[in-house]
Amino acid sequence: MSIKVRKSAWGALFINFVQRIRNAYCSPKFTAWACCFIVLGGMGVWLPWLINSQLSTESIFTFSYAVLGGLLIEAFLKGTNSSSDATLWALVPGLIALLLVSIGYGGDKVNAHGVFNTFAYFGLAITILVVFLVDVNDDKFDSDDPSKTSTVGYKDADIEKISNKEDP
Repeated sequence: MSIKVRKSAWGALFINFVQRIRNAYCSPKFTAWACCFIVLGGMGVWLPWLINSQLSTESIFTFSYAVLGGLLIEAFLKGTNSSSDATLWALVPGLIALLLVSIGYGGDKVNAHGVFNTFAYFGLAITILVVFLVDVNDDKFDSDDPSKTSTVGYKDADIEKISNKEDP
């Protein structure tokens, strides 16, 4: 009887993670989207914090469940492609984030503030990281589409079509 030996995928996972961070850094469209996502998309989390000077675990709980649930639904609806595979790959950290947020929310409800709020904050950080790492390679953030015109309004010339011959 032979024993099955799997090849470790951790190296490829780390390389994928580094490439996604690099893609985030190199894309102004993604950077703008990320800022809008945090400020506008997370308004229900940040606005009460600005008013009360305390981040509410209810807001974090609702935000995390809504965002991660949306990513999961998106992965199942897209079918099998590289984007949905990345979304499904994010399932494990997403579940950890949901567990931490749930512990923080439950601990807050039994009046055990303090350490349980820290669980919710870590869950929120993991939620935001998961969203960014899943969405950073989306095609909508690509800016190197050759079919678009240049900033001066003309398409780039195709060098192969240029010749010194005169047309009759």
